[in-house]
This record gives sequence, structure tokens and C-alpha cells, in this order.
Amino acid sequence: MKIRIMMTVFSIFLLWHGNAFGKTLHVPGDYSLIQAAIASASHGDTVLVGDGTYKGPGNSNLDLMGKAILLKSENGPEKCIIDGQGSSRGFHFNANEGANTVVSGFTIINGYAPLGGGVYCDGASPTISNCRIINNNADFGGGGIACAAASSPTITGCEISENRSDFGGGGGIFIHESTPVIAACTITGNRGDQGGGIHCLKSSPTINRCRIQNNTGDLGGGGIFCETLSSPIIINSLIIENVAYFGGGGIYCRNFSSPTILHCTISNNRAELWNGVNWGGGLLSVTSSSPTMTNTIVWGNTPTQWIRIDSSTPLVTYSDIQGGFSGVGNIDSDPLFAGESDYRLTNQSPCIDKGNPPSTNLPGNELAALDYLENSRPQGAGWDMGAYEFMGTVNPSNCPDCSGTNVVLQNVTFSEGPPCECICTESITIENGVKIESGASVTIKAPKVHIKAFFYAEKGAVVKIIQN
Repeated sequence: MKIRIMMTVFSIFLLWHGNAFGKTLHVPGDYSLIQAAIASASHGDTVLVGDGTYKGPGNSNLDLMGKAILLKSENGPEKCIIDGQGSSRGFHFNANEGANTVVSGFTIINGYAPLGGGVYCDGASPTISNCRIINNNADFGGGGIACAAASSPTITGCEISENRSDFGGGGGIFIHESTPVIAACTITGNRGDQGGGIHCLKSSPTINRCRIQNNTGDLGGGGIFCETLSSPIIINSLIIENVAYFGGGGIYCRNFSSPTILHCTISNNRAELWNGVNWGGGLLSVTSSSPTMTNTIVWGNTPTQWIRIDSSTPLVTYSDIQGGFSGVGNIDSDPLFAGESDYRLTNQSPCIDKGNPPSTNLPGNELAALDYLENSRPQGAGWDMGAYEFMGTVNPSNCPDCSGTNVVLQNVTFSEGPPCECICTESITIENGVKIESGASVTIKAPKVHIKAFFYAEKGAVVKIIQN
């Protein structure tokens, strides 16, 4: 993931016209304050900020002044910190900045403002890359980042975590009448009234290849809250292990919102009961909201997967929904994830090759060709459901599931068919009732193989036991 983020930053650098011809201003070498260096910079210049923690006037609430410049840290976000000290946000974009205004490689901590505690884009569309936006606070929205007034920033390769919005939405990101692109970001541990991770109000962001995890919505939408005519594109993303204390542990949609949810994994989210009523652990859609979902997994949420009320009319196709859901190509089968908090598919997952090529009429369809890890889709015979495309070899139906760390083979029959490879990362134990029929070809391979009982191999069976 680090390599991909670095490549994204490099691509932004190359696309940023004029930088090759501009000058470089150094902080603290040439200027003691970051804002002073920005004020002296011209279009095409670079402001390069050295290691250290920067705080106080001139080093927080930074204004890029509408300039197409590159403001970057010298050695990455771990070593270059903008500290708001609980009284000032990190950046305020408010001069119609465009994509060629680039901020890259900073940690923004301890920011505070009524709106946008860490970063506020007010009618501006800069590029923010490879930043860590942590432990910031806003009263009314966007503890980490707020986007308003037709802002369209590109936010890529960022960590947005442990931010709060005490009386408003979007502990991580608040979006009002704006269309940001949020890509390859980790949005974790944030808290807000509505939308612990992201709150969309009359907005249509694109959320691509993001991990939205362990966020809390006190009044709904632990992961994402879609409010009033919002139509976000949510694609190739993990929406996992979030909590809502009203409804929609993963996603909450209401008031004519129409998100497109494509190739996502929505799992292990939780909605607490409110007045004894279950309001949807995975998703809650109400008041004429109409989500469109395809090639998505909704599994393991509590207390239920999806609650639809008040004329909500979702369209769901080619998705794995626990408990079942009406629609073309939908299934109700355990997706067989690789492990706890590991939502990759194992080689016998029923979600492999059961998706469908996204329609060209579906918003965001052009982004579906790369999965959460930027692996190409499709692999094998078809498109997979969920955020991850399966990259291994699919085990044939005559082969048991041997994924995991410690596998026990008991009362298992290996039948004739394609060669079966039972490969485990730690140990395989052979217990009673293992039979290998004539014509079967079986390889059992693990660092440790324990044979605790005799197994029966018919004449013509081929068995290889490899302890590596």
C-alpha cells in the first residue's frame, strides 16, 4: 500500500504543470514560518518544509492564497507535524484553489474550528495527498475535513483517524453541496452525531478504495451517512466494524439519497437497539432513499443486515446478502473471508466469479477494473463480489477448504476430479474418516502435518504429504 500511495503522490507531482520551472522555498531554512513562505511563493513554486512540529500563528490555519504551488514535507508525514494546539485548524482553503494547489506529506493534529477542525475546503478544490489528519475536533461538522460550497478536492492516500464532530456530522469528513474524490484513504476511529466516518449532505463524493473502519455515529451512520439528495459513489471499499447508536451501523441513507455501492464489503458493523427497535446493523435506508448496489458483500452485521422503511426502494444485484435479498444474481452464502478482520476471499468462497461486469450506465463503473488493492478485475472466469478480487487458484469442488492457519481434516472424502491442493500456513491435522477415492490427486502441504489416524486411499489415488 505504501508503494501505491507513493506512486499516487509522484503522479500528482508530474501532473502539476510548472513545478519543473519554479523555485523551491525552504522552511525553516529560508523562512521561519510556513505562511510566510506561501506568501512569497509564485505559481509553479515548491515550498519544502523540513522535519519538526509547527504550531502557532503562521504555522497553522494555513492559507494557500489561491496559488498553484506544491507545499510538501521534506521527509513525510511522520516527521512533519502541523499542531493546532486545540485552537486552530491546520489548513483553510478559501481562495478557489484548484487541483494544481497540492499539499502533501503532513500530519495535522489537535486542530479545532467550528467547521473543519483539521482542514476546511470552502469553495476550493485542492489536492491533498499522503497526509495524516488525526485527533482534530469541530463543533458542527468535519472533525478531520470539511468540504462546502461546491468544493471538489482530491483527497488521496491519507489517514483520517480519531477525529470528532461533537454536535454535527462527519467525525472524519463532512461534505456539504460538494463533490470531493476520496481515494485510497483509511478513515478509522472517528466519531460524530451523524456519520462517524463520512457525512454527505446534498453531496455526491466518489469514495474509492477506502477502508472505513471502527467509526461511531451517535445518531446514525457509523461508517457513512447519506442525507438529503446525496448520491455518492462508494466503490472498491471496506465498510467494516463501525457502530451506530441509532441505525445504519455501516451506511445510513435518508431523504431521497441514492448512493451507488459497487464492489464493497460491508461487514461486522453494529447498530444498537433504539427504544428496543432494530435499525439495521449493515444498512438503514429510509424516506424514499434508493441505493443501487451490485457486486457487494453484506455479511456478519448485527443485529440485521439491512432495514428498509418509508418507501425506500433499493436495487440490489449480484451481491451476497446474509439472509437473502431479492434481485438478479444475488446469493445468500457465507463469503468465507480469510480471517478475523481479513476480508479477502478464500479459494472456496462462493463470491468468486459470481459478480457481473458493471453496466456502463452505472456511475463509477470505470473504476471497477481495479480492486481495493489495485489488482485488475476480473481474474479467472468472472468478476468477484466484494472489495477484493481473488488472486489465487480456485480450489475445485472436490477439494475441501484448507484456508486458515490450523486445519483439521476429519470425515472428509477427496473424490475424483481436478488435482486438489490442501495447503495451510501453519499446520494440518489428519483425523478419523479421511478417504481418498480412486482417481483423486491430493497434495497436503503445511509447515507441520500431524497424522493422528489412518486414512484410506483407494487404488489409483495419488497422495502427496509435504511438510515444508
